[in-house]
Amino acid sequence: MADYKGIGYLRAKLAQKRTRVLMRYRYYEMKNAVRDFGLVTPPAFRAFSETLGWCGKAVDALADRLAFREFRDDNFELNGIYQMNNADVLFDSAVLSAMIASCSFIYISPDENGFPRLQVIDGGNATGVLDPITGLLLEGYAVLQRSDTGAPVLEAYFIPGRTEYHQKGRGTIRTDKNDAPYPLLVPIIYRPDAARPQPDQPRLHGHRAGGSAHPQAVGDQRGVLFLPPEICSGAFGGRRSAGHLAGDPVQHAAVHEGRGR
Repeated sequence: MADYKGIGYLRAKLAQKRTRVLMRYRYYEMKNAVRDFGLVTPPAFRAFSETLGWCGKAVDALADRLAFREFRDDNFELNGIYQMNNADVLFDSAVLSAMIASCSFIYISPDENGFPRLQVIDGGNATGVLDPITGLLLEGYAVLQRSDTGAPVLEAYFIPGRTEYHQKGRGTIRTDKNDAPYPLLVPIIYRPDAARPQPDQPRLHGHRAGGSAHPQAVGDQRGVLFLPPEICSGAFGGRRSAGHLAGDPVQHAAVHEGRGR
């Protein structure tokens, strides 16, 4: 068995990084009021409140130039998987979140029929230990549900071949087994460097209108990771540990929390 750092280490790592990720989202939203020093604003307009929105405009300008269209030479039927998971929203959300927080994650889980279900998790709710060769995770951790105060209610711990779900106050409530060689939490890293290497990725295109890619978008293509086929296709063999619950762990946690009130 590989020497994993464990969920405790990853939980502490996420708590350390989460504050800065939330700060970056505040910069992007830019809802802070700006003090008017009265230097350039005419007196008639000083009653209006002001905010700075250039951070969001700068990020959106880059994100809008990246549009995923399809996988070339799709031998694993990945295009069908992505279309079943609302690909338009999925890619836009993943790329935008990666640009804001430097990375985001795709969480893969089986639905009721064993079909891969994809969900974007921002960098403030997931982390992991990166494999410097493949750019994928050796082990991962994600918070799937939080309370009104921001405390984790439902957590997931990912290692190759297994995903464990932990609920606050109950411990491990479910374990899903799979055939994937890597954890089913895939990092999407914006502008990776030597500390954050990237594997091969599918083709990215220009604007959805069909025009040619902007030069800046062509350069930014190298900064975004997407799912390798060996993880997403055929990962689930319909195997779950005996005695654990089927269905969506998030929905189950919400039902259990409601019953306990």
